[in-house]
Amino acid sequence: EFIWSKYCDWYVEFSKTRLYPVRSGTSCYDTSNRVYGTDEKAKLITQKIHLEVLENILKLLHPIMPFITEEIFQNITEQKKNIMVSDYPKFDGTKINETAEKEIQKVIEIITAIRNIRSVMNIKLSDTVDIVVKINSKEMKKIVSENSLYITSLAKVEKITLTESSQKQKHSASAIVGDVEISVLLEGKINFELERKRLEAQLVKINHELQTYETKISNKNFMEKADPEEVVRVKQKHQETQDKKKKIENIIKDFGGGV
Repeated sequence: EFIWSKYCDWYVEFSKTRLYPVRSGTSCYDTSNRVYGTDEKAKLITQKIHLEVLENILKLLHPIMPFITEEIFQNITEQKKNIMVSDYPKFDGTKINETAEKEIQKVIEIITAIRNIRSVMNIKLSDTVDIVVKINSKEMKKIVSENSLYITSLAKVEKITLTESSQKQKHSASAIVGDVEISVLLEGKINFELERKRLEAQLVKINHELQTYETKISNKNFMEKADPEEVVRVKQKHQETQDKKKKIENIIKDFGGGV
């Protein structure tokens, strides 16, 4: 989870804004049009963090993956010694910043929500979108403002607009992340009639899947005699399918049509 998700999926992607030139977005609070990724000191710090984390990952993995970890270690380290005789990583609790972790987790959830909407709505990967973010707290406004470059870069967002208004955005698809509501503006990005028909067809399929899981869960014989792992799997799939159904229903409602 740490290596694949936190390090590869997120830290590597976040750090690209420091390693490579990227121009700031046109958000309502950043109109400077600054170019990031040109600060040599910031680049060096980021590269050193990458190297330190990767070296420690290899050391942690070495007891169970000795050959590939040694091979990679020899190619990235300046130390002329084997990984086997290097110092094993030690936990240092003083380096943990719980506030920063919570804030970046909220940014990750916002980016994930935008990506999910893009995926459900079949928005092309090459297309950028504008979003409206409804925020009710100064804390979230600060988090979104300070991390706007990550949001625009990783979620392919052109413009971010912050609002405290509860008015629904026309021709949009929305998602709620904690106390934040994100609306992705769809005008000019999709064919609304075709998308409504596609989503309604998908909803029929999902309802059929949901009925299958509900039949199993309501079957006392299955619940008592089936492999416990299978029971857990069916319950999880049932919940996932319910969540998927709710998301699609909300999107169809956003189009202005009932379900």
